Amino acid sequence: DAENHRAPGGSSSGAGVSLLEGSAKIAFGTDTGGSVRIPASLTGNVGIKTSRGRWSTAGIVPLSTTFDTPGILTRSVADAVFGFEAIDAKSRHSSTKIRARELSEVRLGVTKDYFWDKCQDDIASVVEGTIAELIDGGAESRDVSLPEAHEAVEVMAGGIIAASEGYEFLTNELPGWAELLHPIVSGRMYTGRDSLALDYMTALRRVQQLWLRAEAQLADVDVLATPTIPITPPIVSEVEDMEAYVAANMLTLSNTMAGNSLNLCGVTIPVGLDNAGMPVGLQLLAKLHDEETLLSVALAVEAKIGTPKERLGPSPLGGSN
Repeated sequence: DAENHRAPGGSSSGAGVSLLEGSAKIAFGTDTGGSVRIPASLTGNVGIKTSRGRWSTAGIVPLSTTFDTPGILTRSVADAVFGFEAIDAKSRHSSTKIRARELSEVRLGVTKDYFWDKCQDDIASVVEGTIAELIDGGAESRDVSLPEAHEAVEVMAGGIIAASEGYEFLTNELPGWAELLHPIVSGRMYTGRDSLALDYMTALRRVQQLWLRAEAQLADVDVLATPTIPITPPIVSEVEDMEAYVAANMLTLSNTMAGNSLNLCGVTIPVGLDNAGMPVGLQLLAKLHDEETLLSVALAVEAKIGTPKERLGPSPLGGSN
C-alpha cells in the first residue's frame, strides 16, 4: 500500500513479501493456524497448507505437534503445483501428475455460515463473485453446512492444545527460552504451563471428534470454498495497541484456523481486490491427504479466472511476477 504501511500477515511474513518483491519464486513456511495462507493471501500470493502428516516436520521448531503443517507460498497455482510435486514424496514416486480438472467435474462446496459471519462486505462480494464465475464456468455448487468449524476454532483459539505442546518443547529442548520471547508469544506459552493435563486431553479429544464429523460433512464435495481472510490487511499503526492487535489477529486467523482445527488441507488463491485496493483470497479446503484433488481444482480455478498477476495487476513493490 503506497499510502499506509500494512501488516503482511504471519508468521511467514518474509515469505510472502519475498515473493511479492521478486526475490523468490517459491517460499517455505509452516501453517499451524494459517501462517502460510495468511501471508500468502494478504500479499496476493498462493499458499498451500498440507495435510497433517503429509510432509515431515523433522527439523522444524514445533509450536503444536497436533496442528503444525509445512507449506509453500508461490506467485501462481501452477508454481505451487510444481513446488508441491518436487517436494512431496508421494508425488515424486507417482507417474501421475496433477492436472487441472474440467470445471464441469468439480463439486464445489458452498457454505453461508461461519466463514462469512465476520467477513467485510467488499471482501465477501469479491469471493462470492469468484464462486459465481466458477459455477457459470460449469462447476457444480453444493450447499454444505459445517457448524463444526465454529466449534473447532473455538477450541483451538482457547490455546490449550498448542500452548501445552509448545511449552513442553521449550521446557525440555530450550530451557529458559520462554522468558526471552516477546510478551505476546510468551503469554501464549504460559497458558500451556498453567493448564492441567485434563484440560489438554479434553480439548484434544474434542477436536479429534470434530475431525470425523467434518470429514463426513465434506464427503460429497471436492473442496469447500470460503474467503481466506475476512478483513483488509490492518494498518500497522492501528494495531500497535495490544487490544487492537489481539482483535485484528483473531479476525485474521478466524477462517484459516478452521483448516487446521478440522484436520483439512487447504490453499489460498488471489481472486481480486477489496475497496482499499488490497488482495482478496479464495480459500479452498479439502479432506485430509487429498492434496491431489485440492490442487487439481485450484489449477482449474486459475485456468478460469487467470493468474494472480492477471487478476490483481502488477505488484505494488515492482517485483518480478
